[in-house]
Amino acid sequence: MNTLTCVLTLILSCGSKPAAALTLAHAGTALADTWSTQRALDRGGRELNPLTRPFQTHGQPLAYASTAAGVVGTAWLADRMRRSKNWTRKIWWLPQAALAGVGGWAIHGNLRETSAIKLGGQLHNPLVRPSEPQR
Repeated sequence: MNTLTCVLTLILSCGSKPAAALTLAHAGTALADTWSTQRALDRGGRELNPLTRPFQTHGQPLAYASTAAGVVGTAWLADRMRRSKNWTRKIWWLPQAALAGVGGWAIHGNLRETSAIKLGGQLHNPLVRPSEPQR
C-alpha cells in the first residue's frame, strides 16, 4: 500500500475535521522527528528518549514503522476519548496536541545537534551574532 493511501485512510477514519487536523499535525511532526533523528544518528548523534531509543537505533525501517504505530495508536486513543461519556471527552485533543508539540521540540533539538556535529561540536545559530570579546 502506498503512503498516500495510508494517509488518506488515516485521515478519513478520524470522524471529524479537528480530529483529522490533529492526526495530520501529529503525523507530520512525528515523521519529521524520525527523519531528523535518523539524520542526527547518521552523523554521530544520539537518541536521548529512552522509550524510542531501541526503535530509532536499529535501522530506518523499524524507526518509521514504530513512528507510524505510535501515530495510529494515539489517533485511536484520541478517538476513544472523543466518543467517551465521561470527563475525558473534554480533553480528547490533548494527547495528540501534546505529542505534536513534543515532536516540534525534538525536531529543533535534532537539527541543533546535527549542526553542532557538523561544525565540530560548537553550536551555531545563524540568526544570532557571535558575541564580541569584551575590552
